[in-house]
Amino acid sequence: MTIYTPFTYLIGWTSQKKYYYGVRYAIDTTPSDLWVKYHTSSSSVKLFREEYGEPDVIQVRKTFDSADAARKWEEKVMRRMGVVVSQSWLNQNDTQAPPIHTGRDMRSWANTLKGVDRTEAQKTATASLSRKLKGRKANNMVPVLLWGVRYESGRHAMKELNLSSTALHYARLNHRKFGDVDDMNEFVWKERNNKISSSKSKKVIIDGVVYGSVRTAMKELKMGRTRILRLNETTG
Repeated sequence: MTIYTPFTYLIGWTSQKKYYYGVRYAIDTTPSDLWVKYHTSSSSVKLFREEYGEPDVIQVRKTFDSADAARKWEEKVMRRMGVVVSQSWLNQNDTQAPPIHTGRDMRSWANTLKGVDRTEAQKTATASLSRKLKGRKANNMVPVLLWGVRYESGRHAMKELNLSSTALHYARLNHRKFGDVDDMNEFVWKERNNKISSSKSKKVIIDGVVYGSVRTAMKELKMGRTRILRLNETTG
C-alpha cells in the first residue's frame, strides 16, 4: 500500500550550474516517484532536460504529512534561496516562485542550500538583491507616526519614547489600541506578569511526584524554572 507523502525536491545540473527546487503533493504522491514516474511539472526543466540530458542532482529534500505544509515549506525555502533573482535557478521562469524581499532572506541562503555548488549562484543573487534594495532605508530609519506624533525615524522614536526595537515594532502594530506609550507599557507588563504568575502557580509532575506549583518544585528540587518546565510530565 502506498502511503501519501508530499515532498519537496531539488534537481540540478552541476556542470551547467542550473537547479530547480519544487514540491509534489498530488494524489498518491510518494518520494520514490521522483525522476521515475515524476519529472516535475516545470516547462523550464523539461526544455533544459531535452538540451542537456539527465540531471546529476536528484534529491528529496523534505517530506510532509499534508499538501498545505509542503507548499508552505516550498515557498519559504525559495524565498530564502532567492530563486527569482538568481540566474542559477530554473524556477525564475516559473510564475509560482515567490520573490526575495529582505536581506534576512538573503542571509538564510547559505544555510538552506546544502549539497549544491552555490558560489556563482550566491554571487549572482547577492548582486541582484543589492540592485533591488538600492536606495531603500532600513526600517529604523523610516519615519514613524505614533499617537499623533511623527518621528523622523524609528531610531528617533525609540530614543524619545524609551522603547526597545521589539517594543517599537509592537507599538507600530498596536499603538491605536492605547491612549499613549505609558498605557501600552502598562498593558505589556501586566500581560507578561500574568503569564509568569500563571506558569509559576500551575501544578507540575516530575518523576511521578506532584508539586503544587512551579515555584514549589523549584524550591524543593533546587532547579531553575526552565529545567522544571522541561521535566514537567503534565506537558508531555
